[in-house]
Amino acid sequence: MAPTSSRTRPRVPVGVFLAADCQSSSRRSPIGRLPSWHGATPVAVAEIIRTYTADGDLIIDLDAHPAVTAAAWFLHRVPATISPGKDGQRIRVLPPPPSEPIPPRDTTTCATEAALVLATLPRPDEPDNSTDLALALQRWQTLLRPGGFLIVVPTSTEPTAERPSLRRAIIAAAPAAGLRWHQQLLIVTRLPESEPRAQALTVPADGASADAVLAGGRHADAHRMPLVFTPTEFPEVTHA
Repeated sequence: MAPTSSRTRPRVPVGVFLAADCQSSSRRSPIGRLPSWHGATPVAVAEIIRTYTADGDLIIDLDAHPAVTAAAWFLHRVPATISPGKDGQRIRVLPPPPSEPIPPRDTTTCATEAALVLATLPRPDEPDNSTDLALALQRWQTLLRPGGFLIVVPTSTEPTAERPSLRRAIIAAAPAAGLRWHQQLLIVTRLPESEPRAQALTVPADGASADAVLAGGRHADAHRMPLVFTPTEFPEVTHA
């Protein structure tokens, strides 16, 4: 189920993208031969981009992931990333993959505001505390055009005593950064061969502890949950 939004029908809160071995990739499309993006296949990445943007839109990916870049060019968007400059954030357009038959586009008149910004957290170049998290979100929010979208992927999902839930911290910091909640995506990164919770209901034949089927006594994560925000001061623009 792809994420969608419309003025004539209720917004779907969650879009589900299955793992790579659960989807058939198109051999005709260059995006089908690229690595996954946080567990989402290149085809699913293209669907995300198609849902949140329109033809000719600027897409800023802080990580410059090859699947995002290729999908953006394939869908006639302009992919870019951010480079540090003397005057702050500088937008740098990313070239098409050299080995793929994607024609280059004229980017001399590229927009300076993005329809979509993608970022992962935590980042090696960003301090890991609530104040700096809000500042980072605010900085990325300024890259968006009116009605644009920011997709943040928490790569750390397990809260600890020293580190609370990163997902909750991002959601809590968003309002102070001028962002409002739009929806959440669910990317299934793998499908386990067996279900540990079902196995734990029975005593193993060899007498071993039922917890032995769990990794370190915990269930292994099999999904990622990108969070989607939009600027608070602008109405949402949809492409449903």
